[in-house]
Amino acid sequence: MISQGVFFRVEPDPEFEITFDQIQDLKILEAKAPEIQVLVADNSTFSDSQFESTFQSLRATNPRLVFILLVGDHQVSYQQIARYAPSLVLQKQDLKTGHLLWALNEVQNQRQRIELEKLVQSQKIQLEKLYLDLEDRVEKRQKFLIEAKQRTHLAQKKWEALKQALIVSQRAVQLSQMEAELCQVLTQALQIDHLRILFYPQDTVFYEQIKNKTVLSFCRTPLTRAQEKDIFGQVFFFRKTDQPFQRSDIDFLNRVSEVISLSVDRLNKIKQSEQIKEQWETTFNSVSDPLILLNQDFDILQSNQAFQNKVKKSARDLAGKKCFAVFFNRGKPCVGCQQGKIFRIQNESEFFDVFSHQIQSKASQKSFVHHYQDVSQKVQIEKKIMEKSQLAELGAIGSSIAHELNNPLGGILNYVQLLKMDFGPQDPIFEDLQEMEKAIKKCQERTQNLLQVSRDKP
Repeated sequence: MISQGVFFRVEPDPEFEITFDQIQDLKILEAKAPEIQVLVADNSTFSDSQFESTFQSLRATNPRLVFILLVGDHQVSYQQIARYAPSLVLQKQDLKTGHLLWALNEVQNQRQRIELEKLVQSQKIQLEKLYLDLEDRVEKRQKFLIEAKQRTHLAQKKWEALKQALIVSQRAVQLSQMEAELCQVLTQALQIDHLRILFYPQDTVFYEQIKNKTVLSFCRTPLTRAQEKDIFGQVFFFRKTDQPFQRSDIDFLNRVSEVISLSVDRLNKIKQSEQIKEQWETTFNSVSDPLILLNQDFDILQSNQAFQNKVKKSARDLAGKKCFAVFFNRGKPCVGCQQGKIFRIQNESEFFDVFSHQIQSKASQKSFVHHYQDVSQKVQIEKKIMEKSQLAELGAIGSSIAHELNNPLGGILNYVQLLKMDFGPQDPIFEDLQEMEKAIKKCQERTQNLLQVSRDKP
């Protein structure tokens, strides 16, 4: 049994040892408030006017305080019970050690509940932080996905624009056409308003003119040759001032410039090929004698203007036709025709010396150039000279023969020497040409001897 007016506390040590303090002075009780875990008081203390404020101070200091109210001689009103809210109400004589152990257990339970509440609150705060962090991550992820989608869409637009740029640049046959079609393609991808393709030094002059004067935002990219890696011009791209060119835009336009470089190089090669073709056709047509290019099957591949005038047909009508059918109206090759050599053919009263040259090419079929030289008048003159020479003296005959033979031999020698210039020592025909040259020189020597004998005649 605990006597009247006893207060005790439970020390918060690991073993929960019970320490009893009998405190009669309320001031001392208030001073020890942080240490008190269990308060036992009888209702006689209610008569003290300072007890209520002391009790409220204890409750404020230690919310886990367990209050055991002992009822003695004084009766307890409901108002007092409601005001002090005791954890346990006992008769003074009924207070046992078990009640104190229960109070101790209650203190421990309250402590665990408070710690649990703190833990729950901490977990709640942590979960709220995790939730906010998760929301932030989800928001960032959604933002990243949106940006990635936008970048992907922009990359697709640029890729499509690059593909279209490649198509239109390869399709263009003029630089102005390429500029107009490329501008139309790039307007959809990069809002390009205008572009110019300029070559050196015009590109440098143009840049100096616009760098401080243009009201548009512009970007310039180099034109380079794929093999030589040298810059031969620039491409200028223009768009509105409020849309400056970003690094990604410049990288994309550099790729476009690579496509333009290839197309410009293609146009230049086409132009050079056309010039070479024009020069060759001019040279081919400037020859006054008939010329044709044919294959080994005698099919005409190309003819010059003199040949067309001779047969009175156009180049288109002659293409693919047999040379002997067109020129001599024959059904088979001419007698004596030897492709790749010099020969003479006769068509009624006409005589032609044909100079046939094989063209070296990578094609599987052989090609030849036939040069037709009309020698009909020359043959007639030679025939008349031969007829008159029978009536002339031996000296005149010898002289005439020598002169008449020497002239064609000189021409033949010239053509043989020209053929030797056309064919190299490695060509199979070169040895034959050398033999021909030797034979011609021997003939010339004989004619000179004949001429000398004629001159020596009285």
